[in-house]
Amino acid sequence: MTETQAEPLLKVRDLGVRIMDARGSVAAVNGVDLDLAAGDSLGIVGESGAGKSQLALALMGLSAPGARLSGSIRFDGQELVGMRALQRRRLNGPQMAMVFQDPMRALNPFLRIGTQLTEGMRYHGIARGSAAQAEARRLLDRVRIAQPARRLQQYPHELSGGMRQRVVLAMALACRPRLLIADEATTALDVTVQASILALLNDIRAEQNLALIMVSHDLGVIAQSCRTTAVLYAGRIVESAPTEALLMHPQHPYAQGLLRARPQLEGPRGEALPAIPGTPPDPRALPAGCAFAPRCPRADAICSERPLPTAVANAHVACHHPG
Repeated sequence: MTETQAEPLLKVRDLGVRIMDARGSVAAVNGVDLDLAAGDSLGIVGESGAGKSQLALALMGLSAPGARLSGSIRFDGQELVGMRALQRRRLNGPQMAMVFQDPMRALNPFLRIGTQLTEGMRYHGIARGSAAQAEARRLLDRVRIAQPARRLQQYPHELSGGMRQRVVLAMALACRPRLLIADEATTALDVTVQASILALLNDIRAEQNLALIMVSHDLGVIAQSCRTTAVLYAGRIVESAPTEALLMHPQHPYAQGLLRARPQLEGPRGEALPAIPGTPPDPRALPAGCAFAPRCPRADAICSERPLPTAVANAHVACHHPG
């Protein structure tokens, strides 16, 4: 098999996630297909409630206890859907890792940074004792935290928000994973710290041949970090394309609406941002056809049928009226 024909590191086919609660079943993810090669980067964007975080959690095997997964998630040729919890725990860390949105929820407030940073190394048998502490210092230095030896002795509340986010990133990288998923990892940071975190992620991805998935509602973050982008709506990918092509020439009406809603540095001030009319559909009762049709200016009778992804220009678009 040639390099161009090689199996992607991550291959997702027809992935569905249904979450059961007291009111019934919620369709959080609906038939998602993804491919990601080692060293490549993918952005996933969409409104709140589009299913971005549920997709990321499903890839990591961290879906809620009541969640039901269908379809296929293959990582390095190994099927993850239906895998036993113990086997998944062995993968999470050395193979796959995740950076969460809120570092204060990801960190234990009662444990020192050093204890939390070395936990994964100790669990997976990568390093223990002084060797683990030395590696923890190296990791903090790698994510550009000054005085790493001192920081290892501190508690999360003693660090700034930017430093806590760097610690969480260091924890995710501690076991040298091959795939890193960052779920809104820079949302709560100011723009200066955000830029430095994104630059750091890009450097690490290049150095370690790391596959990266960035989940965000911020198209600016995706533009700086990801070669390709998938637009998620109502749990379905409605458009996927090289990031530059999607930002310059979006094909799906929903992707176009997201781009129009971005704040602009140029143009008249004081005007309200263009908004996509209507609200996202109820995930408990998704329409049989195009989920975006009730909000779409191009919708007509054919939109009562679910559109299949088709190639349009440089993109794959699930729309009856792209362009």
